[in-house]
Amino acid sequence: MVDQAAKANASLNNIAEAVARIHDMSTQIASSSEEQGAVAEEINRNIVKISGMTEDAAEVSTYVASTTEDLAKLAVNLRQLCSQFKV
Repeated sequence: MVDQAAKANASLNNIAEAVARIHDMSTQIASSSEEQGAVAEEINRNIVKISGMTEDAAEVSTYVASTTEDLAKLAVNLRQLCSQFKV
């Protein structure tokens, strides 16, 4: 009877240790999940910033293209004006 009680006590101790390890692992998993969530939010914020910067760059490119066309027209006009003069 004492032997069985000792075995039962050892088994309960093993179970308690296993439960403690499982609890520690659950805590680590929860902490890691929280960190992943924070990283995902940071990535999302950065993607939104990049998207905004890309839109700004597209607007600037459109402006530069339009200005380049205007300058080309002015250059043609200036060339025509200059061709009227003879040196």
